[in-house]
Amino acid sequence: MKNDLKKTIKYRAWDSSTETMMSHEQVLRHFHGCYEIDFDPFQDEHLTYMQFTGCKDINGVDIYEGDIIEGKGLTFTVTPDFTVRTDNIAKIIGNIFED
Repeated sequence: MKNDLKKTIKYRAWDSSTETMMSHEQVLRHFHGCYEIDFDPFQDEHLTYMQFTGCKDINGVDIYEGDIIEGKGLTFTVTPDFTVRTDNIAKIIGNIFED
């Protein structure tokens, strides 16, 4: 039986101190380097985390919270409650942090 509820958990992060987007791999390295007992990487004041929605755009690019997508004549920002019935119906044209 196929598990339709299975979702890949991935994050990317906007680093406001360097004004760069950290990929999922960079976020993992950031977490891996946090060995201090009291350090909570989600409380890093310079990082804003965005979760992968589980969907891809028409070019096969992962869609994250904060992405701006365009499709079927509509343009909108992906929010945490983003839901679509079908992948590959829109394309990412930017995000809320970068032009």
